[in-house]
Amino acid sequence: MIFEDITPFETMDEAALEQRIATPSRKKAEVSQPRSAMMLNPLKLKHLNRIDDLDAGIVVINLEDGVAPQMKRRALL
Repeated sequence: MIFEDITPFETMDEAALEQRIATPSRKKAEVSQPRSAMMLNPLKLKHLNRIDDLDAGIVVINLEDGVAPQMKRRALL
């Protein structure tokens, strides 16, 4: 399980969220020949917690169709 509760993140302002998740560098995943892709909604705790258990070659965080327009900025964080 990645997150037990995302409520604290839902109540933070965007500046606090950016500061909390800031990393010096991000490493790209190395996938030679992906077998499958799983699309997840970044604002659903149930979906985020399934990432570790998925047997997918690629996990795509869906920021287009899977997120309401008013929630897109928060989903990007």
